[in-house]
Amino acid sequence: GAPIVWVAGNHDERPALRAGLLDEAPSLEPVTGVWDLGGLRLIALDSSVPGWHHGDLDAAQLDWLRGILAEPAPLGTVLALHHPPLPSHIPFFDILELRHQSEFAAALAGSDVRAILAGHLHYATAGTFAGIPVSVASATCYTMNLQRPPQEVNGMDGGQSFHLVHVYDDTITHSVVPVGEAETAEVFSEEWTRAMAALDPEERLEAFSRKR
Repeated sequence: GAPIVWVAGNHDERPALRAGLLDEAPSLEPVTGVWDLGGLRLIALDSSVPGWHHGDLDAAQLDWLRGILAEPAPLGTVLALHHPPLPSHIPFFDILELRHQSEFAAALAGSDVRAILAGHLHYATAGTFAGIPVSVASATCYTMNLQRPPQEVNGMDGGQSFHLVHVYDDTITHSVVPVGEAETAEVFSEEWTRAMAALDPEERLEAFSRKR
């Protein structure tokens, strides 16, 4: 029952994305949208640049974004775009980063944006942009081996994951979920959950927090 929101990336071309995935007429117009998730507003931006791998947000898309953000949402706004407005420590990755970041920051100034979700780097990272938390998910195909020195970083077949985002009244969390299979313990079983649910808060504290 959850809505699926597609965000254009650097390997997408807008006409093919619209025709093949969104069942729309081919067009070079940015693939954007706004969703109301029970009072939380989700805005999808299109940072793809036709024919290129770096990212950008042109003046028209930023004007559109300002118009949407002019009216705050009941529970605030989350932005999603492919190219993160964050630096990378990997040499020459700045070639592929999001351009015109100062104009993007100006469009967000004073708005109700609570978080920015992105990808593109093929490794998980986090930071802030214009005072807004930015969360970058890794990838479910290949990832970057950050165990190596920066100048030796390269792709690897391991560590694939996605982010599970939980929005609370006063914070937003971003949890890394691995997609590979791994042996998993059964300590927190259904029986354990039922036992904890049957206790009051003080009893749960005694049963689970006290060191034995």
